[in-house]
Amino acid sequence: MRNLFLITVFAFCCIAGKVNAQDNEVKKYAVKSGHIEYKLTGNEEGTKSVWFDDYGETYVEEKKTTTTIKMFGMKSVEEAHTILIMKGAESYNINMIEGTGERAINPYYKDGYEFAETMTKEEQEEFADNILSGLGGEVIGEEKILGKTCEIVSVLGSKSWIYKGISLKSETKVLGVKNYVEATSFKEGVNIPADKLMPPKGIEIQDLTQDPRYSEYMNNDYEDEDEDMEEEEGIPLTMPYETFLKLIEDVSVEGFNKANTMNLEGEQYMAVYMKSFTQAFTIIASSGKDMELYASEMEGFETFKKNGKTMHYNKVTEDGATVYMLMIEYPKEDAIISIAATYMSSKDNLLKIASMLNF
Repeated sequence: MRNLFLITVFAFCCIAGKVNAQDNEVKKYAVKSGHIEYKLTGNEEGTKSVWFDDYGETYVEEKKTTTTIKMFGMKSVEEAHTILIMKGAESYNINMIEGTGERAINPYYKDGYEFAETMTKEEQEEFADNILSGLGGEVIGEEKILGKTCEIVSVLGSKSWIYKGISLKSETKVLGVKNYVEATSFKEGVNIPADKLMPPKGIEIQDLTQDPRYSEYMNNDYEDEDEDMEEEEGIPLTMPYETFLKLIEDVSVEGFNKANTMNLEGEQYMAVYMKSFTQAFTIIASSGKDMELYASEMEGFETFKKNGKTMHYNKVTEDGATVYMLMIEYPKEDAIISIAATYMSSKDNLLKIASMLNF
């Protein structure tokens, strides 16, 4: 069921920074390499150092911070020293104070890039712009930071100054917590020092890829898996896209904005609703014939009847990602309507969304 989660994950990436592309080539940044030093002020004070190469495919971030929170007359102070190393799908998260770290593989990394590569540069920009506007965000101006012209993007209570996909300044004010980040130096064309690309000596690394949740992904030939999925999936919908838009037009959940709707080459239709970067749900239409493909993966789903419709509910964990899912059979249109939430949800909450659909 990987395809039911993929677009939502990619949508979050688009909001974090617009995808940069030349033709169909996807790049995180429009700068090949560099080294940036940041000053952090507000509730979190300290420094952040960033090195990147290959347009952001390789990324190293080191933070040394002191976080002070005052609430209900209580004060807490926390020291932190962390290092993040990202090399394509592989990442290391390191806690230098505790001397520990974790190694992980992002199972959706390749899928996300392949999805983006199906779009032209214009389509990618339109996709990101639609999500931004759907969340009530907007580009509110331009300003130079360290001599570089940045777009100022306002979204979800934060402002970011973006230069070629790179945030050089940000301001966040949420529930009385204020954090400010601003670059103090930026050098382009700087290679990452070799000693930054691996965890420091003496750090105890837990390899999460050995966890049972990762073992199936790691031990299979991913290329073969994708080829099999291409052969088995991709059944075109007979339901018109206009019918899907009519189906979802009355869906309204307090605090959530419809970030985007998509027609994925007639094989799936999707609407993405977001409240924040960690709270979102999607409504997906796929061919009713896909039920045969999903049957072997639906062990543990609860099947029941509601308002004359056959439905299937479960909390699904795949490759370490947890999604709360309600699948609704829609035989009249030979379709499956799936509602998937990436935040703590429940069967009742998904059923409330289902009750808003115009079947």
